[in-house]
Amino acid sequence: MAYELNTAVVGGRLTADPDVRYTAGDNPTCIARYTLAVNRQTEGADFIPCIVFGKSAEFAEKYLKKGTAVLVTGKIQTGSYTKKDGSRTYTTELVVDRQTTEKGGVLNLNVVLFEGRLTKDPTVRYTRGDNPVCIARYTLAVTRGYFSKDKDASDYISCICMGKSAEFVEKYLKKGTAIAVRGRIQTGSYTNKDGAKVYTTDVVVETQNFAARKKDENVKRDERKAESMPVQEEEQDEADGFVDLPEDEFDKLPFGPN
Repeated sequence: MAYELNTAVVGGRLTADPDVRYTAGDNPTCIARYTLAVNRQTEGADFIPCIVFGKSAEFAEKYLKKGTAVLVTGKIQTGSYTKKDGSRTYTTELVVDRQTTEKGGVLNLNVVLFEGRLTKDPTVRYTRGDNPVCIARYTLAVTRGYFSKDKDASDYISCICMGKSAEFVEKYLKKGTAIAVRGRIQTGSYTNKDGAKVYTTDVVVETQNFAARKKDENVKRDERKAESMPVQEEEQDEADGFVDLPEDEFDKLPFGPN
């Protein structure tokens, strides 16, 4: 079974106490969700939702609380659920494999590395002004493979790059191209045409390289699935950049179905 690279290392502080629950049945499994606030190198912060299972979730329930500094490693996972009003909400979160508390202070580590194939041709635009900057967006289908119970599942990771990297995308990348990406998770929000606030999670690409391999049926499957997903990038272009989440929005981040 083919699979793609998908790994992330993130360090920050919990924005609130973990949300902990147990599955039903004779052998309930603990599930914990929390959000890590990670300061950017320049200004602002990113708020990365994490989900933990089993013994690690029990550790989170016992030892983690709002303000705790935590270093986690895991994988980016995307999904969706239907809200009570019938609308469909799409999610991106970090499935945590390991977590370590850090007593030495705030961690600000945010590194992701993964590879996959473009689900469609990139969306490319240029900023206005005397010195326009190229901005490119694309989505990579990353096959979960051996680490997933659903061997046919894929995650669809939204990527954004700027400047020379975006010009490279415009010139060389297209639907089906296999690439490896190194970057960081960036969160934000914008107000859509209906006046509703939409929260976003993207990977800001720092480096990207071709990762060519023989195309198989998994690629065709990923392309078919991606064609049925809503195109969120087009709405984001109208927002003209990211908006940082204010402190009073920490506890309002969408985690998933209740």
